[in-house]
Amino acid sequence: METESSAQRHELASFTGESYRQKANNILGSERIKRITYKLKHAQ
Repeated sequence: METESSAQRHELASFTGESYRQKANNILGSERIKRITYKLKHAQ
């Protein structure tokens, strides 16, 4: 997942991201997503 800032990346990686992963797996019906990797979006 790309983020706009390092602060946003930190927030997702540390707190919010796990709930997104769990919700996505719930929608999929199984534990298909094991982890989410976050990186900064490169400016163009």
